[in-house]
Amino acid sequence: MNQTPGFDGIRRQTADADDDRTPRSTAPRPDRPATQLAQEITRVLPDQRGIQPALVDHQDDRPFGPPVRVPYAGRGVVQTPLGALRAGPDPDSALLTYIPQGARVAVTAKIGDFYEVNAGGLKGYVHSYSLAVATTASGEDPMDQVTVDKSNWLEVVPDATGAGMPIRAGARSAQGRFLQFGAAPGQLPTATYGRSVTAAPLASGVTASDVDSVVASIETARAGIRRRYLAPRRTSAYLGYEGSQNANTSLRNSPNEGSVTAFRAQDPNYQETVDATTSFVDWVNNATTKPSQCDSATDMRWLVFRRMMKWEGTPQAINAYDRTNVTYGAGFAGSAGGTSSGQFEELLGEVVNRSPEASLALAAAGITVVGRELVVVDPAKKWKLHGMDAELYLRANRELLSLLTNVAEGVYVRGSTPTAPNLDARQGVLDANFAVFLNHTANGIPTAELGTDVDLAALKVHCVHSGSFTWAGVRRFTTIRELVQHIYNSVSESWANVIVVEPEWRRMAH
Repeated sequence: MNQTPGFDGIRRQTADADDDRTPRSTAPRPDRPATQLAQEITRVLPDQRGIQPALVDHQDDRPFGPPVRVPYAGRGVVQTPLGALRAGPDPDSALLTYIPQGARVAVTAKIGDFYEVNAGGLKGYVHSYSLAVATTASGEDPMDQVTVDKSNWLEVVPDATGAGMPIRAGARSAQGRFLQFGAAPGQLPTATYGRSVTAAPLASGVTASDVDSVVASIETARAGIRRRYLAPRRTSAYLGYEGSQNANTSLRNSPNEGSVTAFRAQDPNYQETVDATTSFVDWVNNATTKPSQCDSATDMRWLVFRRMMKWEGTPQAINAYDRTNVTYGAGFAGSAGGTSSGQFEELLGEVVNRSPEASLALAAAGITVVGRELVVVDPAKKWKLHGMDAELYLRANRELLSLLTNVAEGVYVRGSTPTAPNLDARQGVLDANFAVFLNHTANGIPTAELGTDVDLAALKVHCVHSGSFTWAGVRRFTTIRELVQHIYNSVSESWANVIVVEPEWRRMAH
């Protein structure tokens, strides 16, 4: 990656090189378990925001003592961007997971302002404001009343199925259960099917024409995606695409480079995409821009994260050329076939939950996250791919990679024609990046201990992210010079160069 290394450089070297550090765990926080909702948790493509929230019947509330549990037979549709499923009927109860907007659940009781629900086998409580509820006849199983939504590809399109292959991660070649990733003629990234793969049986009530209809809708959406310039990375070590500020600069300043020439020929209005990225980066760096989680744009956590994004890439950055398959935003990498989902899946799930506009654009193109699993439609085969296979399909698909950039920048969200920035999508992706940063790298670092020196605090946090240092081990340093010398005395020079990004800081090591 030509971009200055940092989160992404650390993640890439963690995957591809031997060095003297312990990788930092990417496990979710204890209060954010990676609960995998079953297939009943589905993403509805039509905009659900027109559904009115269920009215709260306060007759069940009591002035003293806990609310009474009233049995209720019904079904509900999550209508807010964040359907928080909690362990108890209380806003302070432990968060189990987020249910995507448009998901349908069985409602079994009402307790005060909360509904008791069964979400694909996961039981919990959702605030009544988040649900549009319909009753069913008493004594019936509410899930029996939930019929297939034939506009929802998650319910209609069958999964790919077959014997499968051993999963193997790799920078130049990799394979999932069904897909093999590698170089096509011309060294272009491609994903092809290996052993015999077939479509699973259709769900009850679904016909082949139903599948054809939703697949045609997905094909139409993908045909309307404004392609972005994705620089090919074809070396002995890497294979894939990169979309970043550096790639954007190449599009503007390197007209004789082969892939740049080809892209300019395909899109005579390519300058619109260059301007869109420039405008987005200016917005990120504007003094008033901030994540919604921060009360002030001077929140030190945000200032540190924004400083680190200069090393790593802003929220629209794409890296799809190494063994983690897809990295999005500020260095949040895919699972690479691991037993748990990657931070890419966590980030995309946050995007889906925080931005209705982004969620709808992604779902219309046949890509979403269910629980913490990436799900993508292959329209050519008319089936869905999950997990590693979904990552490999995405890694080789320039339309969907372009869509991720478009959504992050808040441009071309509803087509290929330039419009004013979509602030819902733009802000939602920024908030999602910040949320994953808080959940992992910044988790356990007291804000008060960051101090007031943004550069020093950012370098300290970068040390923690590398996995070679703890916060307790770096918080005592009061100058960048002292910290830099500590870093170079503690790890190999090559690894220190990844942690210490700024050239003038590296010179302080000697």
